[in-house]
Amino acid sequence: MLKTPVESPVTFLAEIDSTNNEAARHLCEAPHGAVWVAAFQHAGRGQQDNRWESEAGKNLLFSILFRPVRFKAEAQFLLSQAVSLGVCMYLRDEGLPAQIKWPNDIYVGEKKIAGLLLEHHVCGEYISATIAGVGLNVNQQYFGQAPQAVSMCTVMKKEYHLNTVLKGLLAAISRYYESDFNTLPARYLNVLYRYRQWAWYQAGVNCFRAQIVAVEPAGALLLEHEDGAVHSYLQKSIVFLPHDFIPEN
Repeated sequence: MLKTPVESPVTFLAEIDSTNNEAARHLCEAPHGAVWVAAFQHAGRGQQDNRWESEAGKNLLFSILFRPVRFKAEAQFLLSQAVSLGVCMYLRDEGLPAQIKWPNDIYVGEKKIAGLLLEHHVCGEYISATIAGVGLNVNQQYFGQAPQAVSMCTVMKKEYHLNTVLKGLLAAISRYYESDFNTLPARYLNVLYRYRQWAWYQAGVNCFRAQIVAVEPAGALLLEHEDGAVHSYLQKSIVFLPHDFIPEN
């Protein structure tokens, strides 16, 4: 049986460009479940080439290396669901009302508390390795460059021991990684931000009201528009507009 991330070696780094980059540098020899943790990243990366900003020593920045066995590349979104569910449900167990904002950001209310970046390595039709980067705001209290961010500390009004949080997160992620993947889509929808709620979105220059009705197996978002039509959107083609958005006449 393969070792789970919570049982695997953890490497702690004072500073690095990004933990995903460090995991990639050790892709050939590192075991399944290996973890790299950094106190600070000077080139942290988020989704869509965004930078991930984090105050040194205040938050958790880590990457896990997964080596799935005969896992089809076309099913890669299940891996994203497993990791995002692990992070989300850990926070819920800690008393934070976390939700997953499609595809895999973690929100508390209307503010972002964590982000994920999964990078897959494919051999033929199978995934040979996946690097899952996680950035979780833990003890940071001020977010000058990211006013829509929040941390465990600002929500719960207490500071956390980073190693304790890391241990809990790895255990939660391991639990979902080892669960029945057939159950993940329903679990994911159950904690999906704005699921079955009417809200404003933007695609290109068009702004419209719609509700999330499903997520396709490959990860595309299905939105039902006010006229009843259901449209599919890829990650970079849709913007979630704020709840107080007022369209121009």
